[in-house]
This record gives sequence, C-alpha cells and structure tokens, in this order.
Amino acid sequence: MKSLTSALLFIMMMSLIPGWSYADEYDQEEIIYQMEPLIVIDTRLPSHPQDSPFDVAIIPGEEIADNQDLADVVGDETGIDLRRYGGAGTVGSLAVRGSSANQVLVLYDGIPINSAFGGDVDLNTVVLGGIRQVELLRGPASALYGANALGGVINLVNLPLDIYGDGLPHGTFSTTLGSDNHYSTSANVKWFGEYLSLNGAFTTHHDDGFRGNSDLEKMGGSFRIDFHLPRDGRIFAATTKGIGELGVIGPLSMEDATARQWDWAQMFYCGASLPLWSHAQADVTVYRRQSERLYKSEMWMTESDHQLTTTGAIADFHISLPYYQQVLLSGEFCDDYLISTDIGEQWGRNYALLIQDLFKYGPLELVGGVRYDKHKQWGGEVSPRIGARYALSEWLSLRGAYARGFRAPTMTELYWPVDPYFGGGGNPNLTPEHSWALEGGVELRPLTTVGMSMTGYYQRYEDLISGWPWPPENIAEARSLGGELSTWWEMGYGLSFEGSYSYNDMTDGEGEWLDYHPRHLIRAQIEWTSRPLRGSQLTIGLGADYTSAQNATYFDMSSFQYVTTELPQNTLLSAKLRVDFSPFFGELRVENLTEQQYQQVYDYPMPGRQFYISGGFKF
Repeated sequence: MKSLTSALLFIMMMSLIPGWSYADEYDQEEIIYQMEPLIVIDTRLPSHPQDSPFDVAIIPGEEIADNQDLADVVGDETGIDLRRYGGAGTVGSLAVRGSSANQVLVLYDGIPINSAFGGDVDLNTVVLGGIRQVELLRGPASALYGANALGGVINLVNLPLDIYGDGLPHGTFSTTLGSDNHYSTSANVKWFGEYLSLNGAFTTHHDDGFRGNSDLEKMGGSFRIDFHLPRDGRIFAATTKGIGELGVIGPLSMEDATARQWDWAQMFYCGASLPLWSHAQADVTVYRRQSERLYKSEMWMTESDHQLTTTGAIADFHISLPYYQQVLLSGEFCDDYLISTDIGEQWGRNYALLIQDLFKYGPLELVGGVRYDKHKQWGGEVSPRIGARYALSEWLSLRGAYARGFRAPTMTELYWPVDPYFGGGGNPNLTPEHSWALEGGVELRPLTTVGMSMTGYYQRYEDLISGWPWPPENIAEARSLGGELSTWWEMGYGLSFEGSYSYNDMTDGEGEWLDYHPRHLIRAQIEWTSRPLRGSQLTIGLGADYTSAQNATYFDMSSFQYVTTELPQNTLLSAKLRVDFSPFFGELRVENLTEQQYQQVYDYPMPGRQFYISGGFKF
C-alpha cells in the first residue's frame, strides 16, 4: 500500500514537468480545448474560475448526472473528505478542510438549503437532474452567505446555459444497473428559444444495499422556466422536489433491522434579473422550501417526525463604476418554522445586509466585503472578507485571502428536551461558532496542456459547540493547518492525467488530533481517449484514492467508557470503460477494484467491489 502511495506521488510530481508533453499533428487534431464556464459562488458576480482571488472549483454537468448523490459529485475534489455510514443511500457527510457537515453551506441556485433543525443537508433529497454545474468554494464565506458558511460553500446551478437557439429540444436519457440490485434512471430536457427557455429533469434510484435493512428508494424532479427580456434580463420560476426511503441498519455491534427513515423536500422559487441602466442590474429571488423527516424504530420504540418550512427572499443590486470597479449591495430575509415531535414548535428569523467591492486594475484584482446578520435567537454577527489576486504573467498568478465565518446553533442544540433518565437537553443561550482563516495560493499554467494549483491555509475555530456531555456549550476550540496541490496534464496521444494531494492537520485547543480528520488525501486519475470511427469516442480510465489513517472515538457498551481507536489507511482503485457513438453512449464502471475492506466511520463497513453498467442517448 505504501508503494502504491509513493507511485501516485511520483506520477503527480512528474506531471508538473512541462517537457513531458508532445506537440505533433495527432495532438492538434484530436485534443479539443474547451473554455471553462463562468462561476458565481466566489463573488456573486460571473467570473472565470482562474481569475478568482479565492480557492474555487467547478464540476460540469456531464460529470454529475450518473452520481447517486451530492456527496459523490464533490467527494473527489481537492480538500474534500467524504464520510459515509456504509454504502449507497446511507447517511453521508462532507468535510471541507476539516470542517463538519453542518459547517458547509449548500446552495441551490444561490438559495441556502441547510436545515435549521440539524444544520446539515439531507443528501437523499437533493435533486441532481438538470444541474448545469456544481461550484465549490473552500474556506469561510459568511461575508457573502451568512450562517453555516464556516468551512466552505457548495452551489448547485440550475440556471440554463443559453446555447440552444434553434428552437428544438435537447436533452439526455440514461439508465444504470449495478451491484446489490442497483438501478436508476435519469432524464433531462432543455429547450431554448428567443424569448423562452425550459429545463426539466426527473431521476429515480433504487439500491438493496450490501447489508440487511440498508436499502434505498428515492426519486426527484425539477422544472424551470425563464422568460428572456431585453439586455440579458430574465424573469423565472422554478420548482424542485425529492423524496426518499431508506433502511437505517446502524453499526455492526448494534444492528437494527426495524429502523426506517422517510424524507422529502420541495422548493418553489421565482424572481427576476433586471438591467436597470447600462451599468447596473438588480436580481431578486423569493423562495419557499418545505421538508420532512420521519424516523421509526421498533427496536428502540422510537418514532420522531420533523417538518420544517423555510421562507425567504434575496435581493442583489450590483453596479459597475469607473476604473473597473463593481459594487454589490444585497439584502436577505429568512424565516424558519419547525413542527417536531421532539422539540415542539420553534420559530427563527434572520435579516442580513452585505456590501462588496470588486476592483480591477491591470493584473491586480481586489475584493473586499462585509455582511451583518441579525437573528431572533442568537443576535447579531459581523463577517468580513478580503481577497487579492495578482497575475505576474499569462501563466503565473498569486492570490491570498482573509475571511471570517460562523455557524448558527441548530434548533436541536437550542431546544432539545431534557431526558428524564439521562438529563442533558438543549441550551437556548448558545451563540454561533466562529472561524477565521488565512490562505495563499499559486496558479501555474506554463502550457495550455499542463497546469498546477497550490494553496496553503491556516484556519482557527472558536466557540465550537461541544455536543457531549449535554447540555451543549460554546467551549471547544480547534485549528487547521494544511495545504492543497492539484495538477492536470494533457500528455498527448489521447492520454490525460489529473491528480491532487491534500494535507490537513486538525487539532483541538490542547493540540490533540481530532477524530475523522485524515492528514493525507491523494487522488489520481489517468484516462486514454481514442476516436476509432467518425462520430465515436472510446475512453478508458483508471483512478486511485488514498486516505491516511484517522482516529475514531466510540462508546464501548461493555466497559461503559469512550474508547479511541485508529481507522487504518486505505487505497481504493476504480476503472471505467466508456463508448460514445453519437447520439448513444454506454459505460462500464468498477468501484473498489481490489475489494478493499475499510471503514470511513467506526463500526460501519463499506461495500466491496461494485459493478455498474449504464447506457443512454442524447438528442
């Protein structure tokens, strides 16, 4: 295993050498370069990812549709640590640079979808169909988005890309079969005309799971309509809904064959993007999101139901000033209303105002902003941020940033009832968790076929809410020191390579290594692409993911004490074979090729070798 890790590191190091590329007639004919789409997550203003002063990434739509949930979509990105409580459909969480799941804000078309009840996002109700791209911002971003943007932000973009002007429908249909009686379908139809565009999607997903009572059944859909106005204006309305049912088998030492969970979430939102005059624009969105989680267990004689309704509005006004300056003014309103069998009826309301100034002068770009949040329960928060990028040349740029973030206490932490036997209960006097971070990076692109990005960061966490013993209190501290390296290389003759390395040293206030925070993550993928026939393409890929050892603390029922153990390192290999013969395509994918036995959470085994075969067509 150590030899494989060394080999991956060697490949990544060699990929940075520009001399290892071939420029011949074959390359000029076969390699097609495509410009990356624009990104809005870093400043709320459209920009190219390479021009951002902040650490951002983008995942295009063609890499999203066949994934089972959002965790799989972003799980291989640099700086992301994915943890699952088993196989497909089980509960999963995303950590960005060591943050917890409820410290990562998830947006759908810029609308926050984190639950005020538990703070995180139910991945089984997030609809991926119709998503044009997923954007990732690493590091605190409360200056733009407020609560829960403490570790990072993920934005699912459903805004249509205006490329189809022929008045004809375009779309894809695919179906997948796999191990553990897995089958899923995905359909997406887009239509773009001169005055109107439509985007509709529908997905279904079934998996029996590799353990008893670990099955999953879910479906979802989305629809969006845009009316085009002069000067790139638009009026839009959209809706999305996802429902799921899954078995909650639990850990090996305490399996529950009776526990079931039902989830659903739906959202309707509408708004307008209106050019006010030649250098100003207003964007307004109004939304209403409803969700419910029902959990039943005969073994524990438990039944709990939580229904949450969130209503909100977001208004952005940005104006272009002389000397390449853009100012963003924004106001937000959010109202949460919860009906729960455990904590009764609860209500929360938040108002926010922000201002951001983006200034460009030649190779220099500066971004500064501050946001003020005022909440009914936990009071006011001020979140500043500043970033800078300087292009030394066309192929070399430097960037740096400072930002603060916060996570609001959840309704569970605030209002959980006192247990008559074990005590505990919530704490209505909790204040938000806080963090501040410094980061610096280098973007290096000496050739169009090779590039590298390096980032170093230090992040300090304060006022962390300690979950045990209850009642919770703002008593914990932590710090994260790390670095990230990503590289890509078009080697010629149809070969391409992508690799990344993430280092994160996450410790508490006393310098002790925190649970479930591996120090080293290495990811590498090499692909070979060929076009044997006109209109066809053959792709063969091999991937490897390495995760170093990590600590895990659990409660030992035999000794009635907490015990800390170590989850060993693991290396997972995957392979794929894809054939495209326009308009049809097919793919064979194998996960965990060597059938590695491993765990991402203690006492929750992960599946062995998994096979998936999919096919479909585009029109």
